[in-house]
Amino acid sequence: SFNSALTDSTNYTLVSTEAKNYANISKANVSIQNVSAFDKVYDTTTNASLSNNGSAIVTLGNSTLANGSLNSSSAFSAYNITGTSFSNASAGINQTVNLTTALIDSINYTILAATQVTRANISKASVNLTGVSAYGKVYDTTTNARINSSGNATVALGNSTLANGSTNSSIAFSNYTVTGAFTNASAGVGQSVNLSTVLTDSTNYTMVSGSQINTTATITKANVILNTSGIANNKYYDGTTAAAISTNSSGVVQLGNSSSANGSLAAESAFGPASVTTTGVFASPNVGLQAVNLINGLIDSTNFTIVSGSALFTSAYILANQGPGQNTGGAIFSTPYILQNLAPTNAPQVYLTYSPDLFVGCIESIFGYTNLGLAIDDQLCKAYIFLSSTDPGEEENLVSMQLDDLLKID
Repeated sequence: SFNSALTDSTNYTLVSTEAKNYANISKANVSIQNVSAFDKVYDTTTNASLSNNGSAIVTLGNSTLANGSLNSSSAFSAYNITGTSFSNASAGINQTVNLTTALIDSINYTILAATQVTRANISKASVNLTGVSAYGKVYDTTTNARINSSGNATVALGNSTLANGSTNSSIAFSNYTVTGAFTNASAGVGQSVNLSTVLTDSTNYTMVSGSQINTTATITKANVILNTSGIANNKYYDGTTAAAISTNSSGVVQLGNSSSANGSLAAESAFGPASVTTTGVFASPNVGLQAVNLINGLIDSTNFTIVSGSALFTSAYILANQGPGQNTGGAIFSTPYILQNLAPTNAPQVYLTYSPDLFVGCIESIFGYTNLGLAIDDQLCKAYIFLSSTDPGEEENLVSMQLDDLLKID
């Protein structure tokens, strides 16, 4: 209401000195500042807790002018923050915290909407893993490992009641998987296995520093069975038992099952001569077909072991020495033969030694020839006798005869 007065009250009069009109008085705006919430550890809830209630200012109307203009802002304390909550429960940085604010006088004051939120961080809950173990396995050429026990995990969730960064006591945790791989493929005791742990929910959980990241397990050597003897070279008589090996022994190996990597075995596979070292000695230094004792080893003894066939046997020929003009005599030959039909009146004694493709021998006396070489031609099924003359002027002679004409004398 308002009162009116006339400038010329001599000539004019008011019917009424009091008049009424209507206008609006809007609420004064309150702005709340510097409210902050505690950061917290993931606790599965949206609970939040304030670390600072902040301060507030109000902008009142200009009472002198009373025309909608405003005074400068001034401090305001007639408010309470009655509730706080994160907009979602997930771990993350700079998460929104919604504020619920009550004014003691909500008739004359109102809170600006922009001051109804703050922000805080929800850190991931820490998971600790212990007790993981891996299977031992048989060497399989790979670093594959199989987890025997996934161990025990615990998690320290945030204290949802306080929601201020404190944590509850650790509890059991099972939402994870563990895989592993050996640091190297070689056989050995206590080989290191690197562990890789995957959390089902990596948004809200993390592995704590110091959680188990490796274990150890044994890779045993693969078993090798050598069942095919190496091949020894024939040699000329030298008075020793030394033998030269042309092909190493071979066999099979049973590697570990690389897919299972748990100690089970794969099917047997060939283990070739290239992986074996074979040495040998003749059982006797004498001319003839002789046994050769083989000693087998492995090029890679780190990852393989011979369980059968470390000592095998084969045979090879020690041949009589032959040279121009040499008469070695029958004493070095163990088997006498008769060469028939070569000369009508002579049946000379010839002493020979045999190999699959070569006869070498010596004839003591036949028409002035002292050296005899005898070779087998399997295709023609004939023996060819090569006679070298002691007379430099005489050409070499070749006499052919059927193999049936060469008779062994028991």
